[in-house]
Amino acid sequence: MHESDWARLFLGDSFHPGVLALTERLGDLLGLRPGQRVLDAAAGTETSAIYLAQQFDCRVISLDYGKEAVAGANAAADDAGLAGIVHFKQGDAEKLPFPDRYLDAVLIECAFCTFPNKATAAAELARVLKPGGSLGLSDLTRSGPLPPELDTLLAWVACIADARPVEEYERYLEAAGWSSKQRNIMTRS
Repeated sequence: MHESDWARLFLGDSFHPGVLALTERLGDLLGLRPGQRVLDAAAGTETSAIYLAQQFDCRVISLDYGKEAVAGANAAADDAGLAGIVHFKQGDAEKLPFPDRYLDAVLIECAFCTFPNKATAAAELARVLKPGGSLGLSDLTRSGPLPPELDTLLAWVACIADARPVEEYERYLEAAGWSSKQRNIMTRS
């Protein structure tokens, strides 16, 4: 979905509201440090992953479902001189291609709402995070049904079609073993 020219036109290069200021804020809230292994889940583009590596000197693995997005993002990391620090993989947030307790932190920007099975994704994120690791989640939320005129493909591209209330996201995460330190930052016990 996000590989289309229409999605890029509508959402811009970062594919999330707040652009890099939001990415930096999440990195600060997560307490990212040099050398940490960070997952940028459902990244869409290379923008946030490259920024995190440059800003926090952490190692970033960026995961996206789209093959073309991954190929372009790896080329951009090479061009930025970050080939050994930032790596892009094709994959599914509901079947993460990492061993248990592999990551120090996970960042998800405007993407959790697009996961078909949010409970499975929450459990997978918990599985791959080290004890004490953190999840920074920034997403669109909504409290009621979409009006019929907005329940279209554009709603999916804009990430509002399956957006849920904040409390529902929290329930998915807590059921998977997450506990909340503060809004949008969850830790794995």
